[in-house]
Amino acid sequence: WNMLPIGQLLWEKELMSYKDFPPMQAPETYNLDGILKAMRQSGHNGHD
Repeated sequence: WNMLPIGQLLWEKELMSYKDFPPMQAPETYNLDGILKAMRQSGHNGHD
């Protein structure tokens, strides 16, 4: 028998629980330009 429908139902149940219980923290965002700027300001150029 095929496991795919069972897996889909389990994932759907898991994802629907996020509506009732949303994450408590905002997701982290990463800005590559900001990271590179901070590295340049600290004196690290990546070429040791």
